[in-house]
Amino acid sequence: MQREDLELDPQISPSDWVVWQLIDSAFPTGGFAHSAGLESAWKHGEIRNPDELSRFVETSQTQCARSSLPFVNTAHREPSRLLELDALCEAFTTNHVANRASRSQGHAWLAAIEKTFGAGSRTSLRRPDGARPAVGTCTDAPSGRFAMHAELDGNKPNGNLAPMLDFLRADMGDSFRSHFSPVFGATAAWLGILRPLALRMFLFMHLRGLMAAAIRLGISGPMEAQILQRALSLRAEEVLLRCGEYMLDELAQTAPLPDLWQASQDRLYSRLFRS
Repeated sequence: MQREDLELDPQISPSDWVVWQLIDSAFPTGGFAHSAGLESAWKHGEIRNPDELSRFVETSQTQCARSSLPFVNTAHREPSRLLELDALCEAFTTNHVANRASRSQGHAWLAAIEKTFGAGSRTSLRRPDGARPAVGTCTDAPSGRFAMHAELDGNKPNGNLAPMLDFLRADMGDSFRSHFSPVFGATAAWLGILRPLALRMFLFMHLRGLMAAAIRLGISGPMEAQILQRALSLRAEEVLLRCGEYMLDELAQTAPLPDLWQASQDRLYSRLFRS
């Protein structure tokens, strides 16, 4: 029996492993502490069967695309605007529960990224020849770059986020809220993840988090949740194709009722999630 040729596709780089690591449920971003309003909607009787769960998640996906993807898009294209985008996200996210969740997840994301890919880590995103390819197979390369501090490499991403994080924490203090969507977009660009792939990662993590919350709340079984996630992933791709180019001018709140459910999370008598 002949051995299969395992030579890597030249379109795939070793740094593609970064994407798998970042979207792995074991990557400690704090996302599983939040249900995006699912717990509150369920306890208020809004979700009573699989069809209503599917509609809630579908609505949440669209809301995520309209309220978060413009921040991810802009931060990926222009990472140097991270502080400005963070302040705008703070003003836009008026729901106090959603605001708190965004800040919590963004802070956890930055901490995990710093520990994993910071100056003190042993991770290298470069090829043996010294080149550092962007992650993904699309041609839409990131155009923005960090230029906020003299210690930052202004010529190209280098996988070292520590100088940026030190600058933000030392010079901005409490005014930097670390909202998740702009932070995700900026760090994805800095790590060399191409924008279309970064957008899919963001929507995937949102969908995965909702499915995990449904299982933990007992709304759905594990197998049923996987079937639903597969079906809704096709819907997520449609949402991405429609909203993937939206920038800050297209920011919108499209789902006021789920937003109200999420805002009532703190008033639940008992709760499993923070949002």
